[in-house]
Amino acid sequence: MFRSTSTHLKALLTSSVRTTIRPTATLTRAVSVPTLRTFHSTHSVLQAKEDPVVSFEELQNLVEGKVKKDYVLIDVREPFEVFESGVIPTAKHIPVANLFDALRLDPETFKTTYGFSKPSQSDQVIFYCRSGRRSGIAFETANQLGFKR
Repeated sequence: MFRSTSTHLKALLTSSVRTTIRPTATLTRAVSVPTLRTFHSTHSVLQAKEDPVVSFEELQNLVEGKVKKDYVLIDVREPFEVFESGVIPTAKHIPVANLFDALRLDPETFKTTYGFSKPSQSDQVIFYCRSGRRSGIAFETANQLGFKR
């Protein structure tokens, strides 16, 4: 049974965990926000917002195209988790264990392997997982490889 994009997104995002986005090149505290998922971004979704927390509504607006921002949303969970629960619409999938090697691939090999264009180091990249631990690791990995947005 298929659900609408909004319903599917809400089902994927609503659980008792945190939502955070990390600003460029500096790590800040994780902020606990009940009923939201954790997201780590190499750049803040809302430029004018100093608090690195993204709300469900902000992410939903990005995913549904209500806010015009270029971004790459990457699910870093394991393949079986993606198979069992699906992904947020517009998200791409790279397991966190593969991310370091993936981001070091040349663009052609990356696209052949993962099915989408390799993000550039200046692209806004948002990582997510089930609890936030792996998205934090993905954030650190991307920053180590020069991804700063």
